[in-house]
Amino acid sequence: NPDKVKHKNRILKNLRKKKLTPAGKLPLEHWKLINEIFGWKCVYCDCWLEKESQKNPKSRVMDHFIPVAAGGRNDYTNMVPACRECNSDKSAKDPRTWINDEQRYEAIVQTMGDIEYALR
Repeated sequence: NPDKVKHKNRILKNLRKKKLTPAGKLPLEHWKLINEIFGWKCVYCDCWLEKESQKNPKSRVMDHFIPVAAGGRNDYTNMVPACRECNSDKSAKDPRTWINDEQRYEAIVQTMGDIEYALR
């Protein structure tokens, strides 16, 4: 969809103008932009994410795509929006194996790469 691509590129261009804080410190502004790039949807199940809530399984959480326990970084290069349900189910599992959909996995990785490039 050309409009989605233009929208994503506009967001990435704006991200390039901003400086990142040290690793492990993800500014709220960056987290909001990452959510916007992913369309305010869970990267795993594609459900619309709702405001953070302990009780709602579809509420938005920050997920370490590569689990920290498996060597994943604790910064913007490894953070994706997920619903609480997927985040809990994925836990410390390898994302490629857990997602079990190579096309979806590659799309997530590509978008994460775009974000990382924009925030360098």
